[in-house]
Amino acid sequence: MARKGISPLVAVIMLIAFTLIIAGILAGWATQFAETQSETLTVCLNSKIFLTRGVYNPDDSTLTIFVINQGKTDLTLTTTLTYSNETRHPGGVVILKDAFELKAGSETGKQFVINDVSDDLEKVEVRSSRCPGTLDSLLYFQMTGLGA
Repeated sequence: MARKGISPLVAVIMLIAFTLIIAGILAGWATQFAETQSETLTVCLNSKIFLTRGVYNPDDSTLTIFVINQGKTDLTLTTTLTYSNETRHPGGVVILKDAFELKAGSETGKQFVINDVSDDLEKVEVRSSRCPGTLDSLLYFQMTGLGA
């Protein structure tokens, strides 16, 4: 009984075609990925924020923070509060999902009010959601109404 199959020439041509198709798909993906990373890097290099001060009001449990965008990029910022009393705040860290917008070049700064803040606050950190390396923080002794 004779076995039949594809000829070696056809097999080689099919392997080459398959390899070229896979290479084309990977080249397209790699190009798109590199362009996206380059754009993000350029945007993030031009971003910088500065927390000038924080004021805690124990009467209504609010914290007012003053933020300056010193960069050239509009930012969406999120806030992380770190507390010392883990009994009242499990894990000691509260990440606020309510983001706030800060336009580029706002040299005068902008104030934001955070509600439901307790007096055992140790640190407030503001971070860009688009550029995670763009952040600043204040410790409890840098905020009026907290610490000594």
